[in-house]
Amino acid sequence: MAGKASSCLAACPELQLPASSITYLDSVLSELSAEETEDYAALRTLLEPFLLDALKQNGRETPHNSTSDTKVEILCQLLYNHLRKETNNSQRRLGETPHISAALRKAAASVSDRLQLSTNLPLKLGPQWKNVVSVMEPAGLLHAAEISDLAIRAVAANKRYVATCAEDCTARLYDWKGTLVHTFQTAQKTRNVALSDKYLATGEKNGQGELFDLSKRNHASTFQFPGKVTMTMYNVAITAEHVLLSSCRGFGVKTNGEDRKLHVANLYKLDGSLLHTLDHGSLVGRAGICLNETKAATSGEDKVVKVWELSSGQLLHIIPAEKERSPGVRFLDGQLLLSGASNVAIYDLKMGKLERQLEVPRVERGTLRATPQTYPRLAAGGNYVVSASEDRHASVWTFSDGRLLCTISDERRISGDFYAAVCNERLALICGKSLKIYDLSVHAGYKRAVSEGLGVSLRFLIDPAQFSQIAQEAAGKENPNFHELAPVIAYGPTALGSGSVCPRDGRPGCALVDVVPSGPATHFLSWAWSYQLQTVVLALRHWGEDTGNEVNSDQTFIWICFFCNNQERILNEKSKEGSDDLETTFQSRLRSIGHVLVLFDNWSKPFYLTRVWCIFETFVAAKSDISYTLIFPPDSAESMHGALQRGMHMEVTKDWSSIDVAHATASRPVDEEKVKGMISRTSSFDEVNSVVKDHLVNWFKKQFQAVFEQGVRDGPGPPQLRTSCEASKAELAQALEERDAEIVRLTAACASKDEELTQVRKVLEERDAEIVRLTALLPAGSAARAAKSDLLDAGASEVDSLAISLAAMTWAELSVDGKPCDHTMAEILAPSLQEAFHECGDWPASEDMERARLMAAALLEQLRDDD
Repeated sequence: MAGKASSCLAACPELQLPASSITYLDSVLSELSAEETEDYAALRTLLEPFLLDALKQNGRETPHNSTSDTKVEILCQLLYNHLRKETNNSQRRLGETPHISAALRKAAASVSDRLQLSTNLPLKLGPQWKNVVSVMEPAGLLHAAEISDLAIRAVAANKRYVATCAEDCTARLYDWKGTLVHTFQTAQKTRNVALSDKYLATGEKNGQGELFDLSKRNHASTFQFPGKVTMTMYNVAITAEHVLLSSCRGFGVKTNGEDRKLHVANLYKLDGSLLHTLDHGSLVGRAGICLNETKAATSGEDKVVKVWELSSGQLLHIIPAEKERSPGVRFLDGQLLLSGASNVAIYDLKMGKLERQLEVPRVERGTLRATPQTYPRLAAGGNYVVSASEDRHASVWTFSDGRLLCTISDERRISGDFYAAVCNERLALICGKSLKIYDLSVHAGYKRAVSEGLGVSLRFLIDPAQFSQIAQEAAGKENPNFHELAPVIAYGPTALGSGSVCPRDGRPGCALVDVVPSGPATHFLSWAWSYQLQTVVLALRHWGEDTGNEVNSDQTFIWICFFCNNQERILNEKSKEGSDDLETTFQSRLRSIGHVLVLFDNWSKPFYLTRVWCIFETFVAAKSDISYTLIFPPDSAESMHGALQRGMHMEVTKDWSSIDVAHATASRPVDEEKVKGMISRTSSFDEVNSVVKDHLVNWFKKQFQAVFEQGVRDGPGPPQLRTSCEASKAELAQALEERDAEIVRLTAACASKDEELTQVRKVLEERDAEIVRLTALLPAGSAARAAKSDLLDAGASEVDSLAISLAAMTWAELSVDGKPCDHTMAEILAPSLQEAFHECGDWPASEDMERARLMAAALLEQLRDDD
């Protein structure tokens, strides 16, 4: 695509661009494909860093001015018009192929400091350019103007507008360029304002609030505090369906003593009807309420924050604010933020527990007059948190990683409030009577935050001609694992990002996601580096091509640690920049992305359940109610589905119950230590095991139910399924025949054994009859009984001789016709001797039998000698 710049810029000779600069710009544009140049706004955003550097009058260190900004606008428009002609048939937009931004960042980063373009452009702009030229200051200031005769009391923002209010019975609506769009007249003096996508809500005097329609620019409804009151509604919050109002003054009620509490916030529907009264229990603070789609929060003078359920008005959580009196409160990304003098505390809404803190930087306090207050004013939106403090400093953090993006100060000696509102990359700041609008994207932390929020394109991962081919050629293997891939494509001299500047720290060597097709992450992949290339690629392809998932592979971007962490820093340099904060950021990343893919290599004995990071990621997803999908390679998925169809659900899950995070491992011992340390500090191994097992079981129940319902719904199924079922039936019939044959064989064997048992039983019966006959021949009152009696009366010293006598007489009595019976001597004599010894108590019972046998043997020997 070389020559694009040359041909299109020829149409505007007054730009006076040097030939060398046009040639360089041609090389930059050559990295744009025909499908990647359709969207003008995205094209301008991508080219602007290069162009602004090139157009500065005295080199890169001199701030650009309105002239250079104008040249950027004209140059971008010319490029866009030319490139669009070449891509009229394209169906794709540049914004959907963000990997080109990496190529352009790479090109822009290599712009020479000596590259200067002529700035002798006469400012003869057409009407289409008059409203787009903005003068930017080093701090990113886009607009600053005094907009009110009275001190402004509040500011709010949405994607399109900035709203302010003052005590002149108005609420003013501006666009993000600072242009006044509309002025709403209010019934009372206005002290606060809030914006949703469609409405503007106000908080006014005499317990009143109003709702205005942004599109129709008219009054929609009124909110009135019950009873006759004169207090002002200092706090107002709005969502798509509700408005929340409260005061922060302890006077003004004109009804009765019961209503003088003034510690309530009223929740209204948009039509003005009262839905719930949330009784905080003490005076509600200024900026002490917030609202999202399902919950409300109130903070008060009692140093407590309460979280309420909107549908029922029930209290869900009570969160102590420690030393902070009436902290500001805001919801962001399913979490609750509390402003403090030294930090912003972030709480998990589900558990009501502190998750992390954003530290407010210390600044030199001058002699500026500031409005007295006990807490900073808090704003939150998108990926930003802003704390506007009483010393006229606004601290801005990126929410995803909790890092300070910038601090903006107002050094004027002014009176009035200091408030902030933020949306997307724009910050609106109220300073007394003026409105300032800042572009947060000009700060260094913005590039870092954007890079760290990228995910790799699903299309790039599953297309055989893209990632698979790159990986196979680099590793020299058909199916390498990711440990083998890392040193050849993720870090080191041959890494794909080795020649690019990292947008996170400005140093050479970037993450893969910065140089491969990528976009804002839509899914988080939990997996193991020991997986082979095809395991990952085929599992993602199988998931992406499943029509039931409704996945658009061109608009799906997956956060995968291999691609998205800077492995050059983590594995090659082993620097703290790369790894020390992994555990503090990944939980917030999980929540911000909002959907987790868990990749099992197999349903039987999955390797996944032996890895400590994998188990912990599933635990965090479960505890945070994050959408969770289990994915498999096609062969494993089909095998599990077949097992479920055959009712083998216990077989599927038997290996899943062996989860034990205490014995799970990681590729790097330091990671294993970190994760287990996190678990020990915040939970326990038993809880993690239990939660993960329950989560997997719940997922499995849904799969089993889906298979069952499909079987009921589809009946015999399509021909292919019927063929498969017939084959399964034949296999089952053969197995049953083999089992029946085995049963017949065992039955015959049992019959043979029964015959043997009958013979043994007959022999025993005959022997028993012989014993009965011999017993009958014994003389009644035998000498043995008498000897036994003597034995019982004898002392211990006489026991041996008496026992021998007893044994001899027993032997004689058991003789028939002078011949001993065919019993062995030990068998005949042992019972008598054992009984004798036991009753005399001379030996423990456990030794009686052995002693009896020894004595019987001796006696037998003596009797033989006598014969």
